[in-house]
Amino acid sequence: MSVLEITKKRCDMKKGALELSITAIVVLIIAITVLGFAIFFIKSLFGAGTTLLSGQLEKVKDTLKETFASEGISAGFDAGKDIKVKQGKPLDLNLGISNSDSASKCFQIQINCIQSTDIVTPCPSTIVGGDGAIEPWFSRLFSTIQVEGNDVTVIPTKLQVPSSLGKTTFQMKLDVAKETAVTTAGDCASATYATYASIPFFITVE
Repeated sequence: MSVLEITKKRCDMKKGALELSITAIVVLIIAITVLGFAIFFIKSLFGAGTTLLSGQLEKVKDTLKETFASEGISAGFDAGKDIKVKQGKPLDLNLGISNSDSASKCFQIQINCIQSTDIVTPCPSTIVGGDGAIEPWFSRLFSTIQVEGNDVTVIPTKLQVPSSLGKTTFQMKLDVAKETAVTTAGDCASATYATYASIPFFITVE
């Protein structure tokens, strides 16, 4: 093989390596661009979802404020006092609690089942709150919560009556207690409470 042929072969190898490097750089740039667009899309999607949820809660809060003012109550569900739910299916609800004090206060939530229209169907005594809670009919609904002064807090929850209880109507009661004293600031568990609101309502399983 002549010197000329060896030189040409080396040039071809260098050219091939250079083309491969350029191709790799182009692919890398395209991948980074696509990744950037994907991240932007995901952030926009989640941002829009958060804004939508916040806007919906504000609308619920305004509606509950009007309801509380017109009915003279301090707590209740956005679905009113006659809640209908399909057997075995969850129902999205919002519980609102109004704090008429100027200072932030802790509130204690308890939901009791008084009786069922069907005498055969058992009626669990305490649904939310207290040591006797049996089944979580209301998910994501904590037994205590802090509410800012002169404000209404909206607590999204999901109601699902156990399918084993069948189709019937339950007479319920929402009891809300407000802190009268607190041992540790901001610690609702250390507070002592007094009755603040007692709201009767019904759940009909269809």
